[in-house]
Amino acid sequence: AFIVDQLTLGLHAANQATGKIKVYTIATTLPKVLLLPILWGVIHLGYSVEIAMSFYIGIELAVAVFRIPYMKYSVNLDAGHYIRSVILPLLPLTAASVCVCYTMRTLGNYPLNFIVTGVVSVVTSSVSAWFFTLNKEERTFTKKLLNRRKTR
Repeated sequence: AFIVDQLTLGLHAANQATGKIKVYTIATTLPKVLLLPILWGVIHLGYSVEIAMSFYIGIELAVAVFRIPYMKYSVNLDAGHYIRSVILPLLPLTAASVCVCYTMRTLGNYPLNFIVTGVVSVVTSSVSAWFFTLNKEERTFTKKLLNRRKTR
């Protein structure tokens, strides 16, 4: 859900710059505000946490899907370019994250599960981001940044 939200969160700043924030704010905030009572209801009705999280992901996805056409309408965003340059490069990272979390979840509950899952997720996401998400300039910038930190 966090990754889905982050895919289009930058469009929020662009919308703020237009000054046309009323419709956008209502359409992107209201579903998130309603999320808590929806999740409470889902769990109260006896559904699993996984089902509740599916609602969470679905609402985040609906908000993200709303943002792109709205920004195309309000500021003439090139939606195709945005999808190709922002969303598509993040799909391998998203797939890797989902696979790791699912795999770690199916391995069962064992001591230090949270820590092991966290470490495996960070390593897998970092490798996926390096090879599939970052372009050449971004990898060069990251190398320079890491070298600068190393020399300190």
